[in-house]
Amino acid sequence: PRDYETIQDAIEYAKPNDRILVRSGVYRSTPRFFSFPLIIDKEKLTICGEDKNTTIITGGGGGTSVYIQADYVNISGFTIKGNGLNGSLLQVYSNNCVISDNIFLSNDFFNGIEYAIVFYKSQENTFFNNYIKGADRGLEIRGSNHNNIYNNTFEENDIAASIGGILTINFSERLLFRLSYKPCVNNIFKNNVFKANYEGIIIDSSNNNQFLDNTFDSKNGY
Repeated sequence: PRDYETIQDAIEYAKPNDRILVRSGVYRSTPRFFSFPLIIDKEKLTICGEDKNTTIITGGGGGTSVYIQADYVNISGFTIKGNGLNGSLLQVYSNNCVISDNIFLSNDFFNGIEYAIVFYKSQENTFFNNYIKGADRGLEIRGSNHNNIYNNTFEENDIAASIGGILTINFSERLLFRLSYKPCVNNIFKNNVFKANYEGIIIDSSNNNQFLDNTFDSKNGY
């Protein structure tokens, strides 16, 4: 905050290959109940929190707290929080990003449907050393391929992770369209801990995903 009032302002003025250091504090997009998300829409940015326990991004209401809409973005060192009113803490619509050393905390106060992290049509991203707790779905991967998920802890989520395809629409020259199903393929889960989630992992219409050396520990679920 010494140089820019908000994280969004820093992103607006940043150039590719810049590093944005965010000092400890609580950062909201707006004090209103329904907040605007933080949007990372420039490629090759590195955004680092000073301390993941004390550098907090929180959404004020429904919707998504953070969007990544550019390739080659690195984000680390944050706690990203939500309130369970529907939406997600982090949505990724991009490729070759690294998301590491963050804490994702959700709660079900409003009994909504909240996702911690969503990868949608996103390829070759790396997600490691993160802690995910309290979401309806901890990690949702849809129509996304070749992502690496390792050394994360998923705890007390309704569903720890879900992998599934998406319907796509292909238009012809005559403006006719055909629906097809795009599966998730070649995602790798390695050395993750799934602890006290009601359901562990759901795989739907997806191929060639690998699960290596993960730990599943649940006394009350699946």
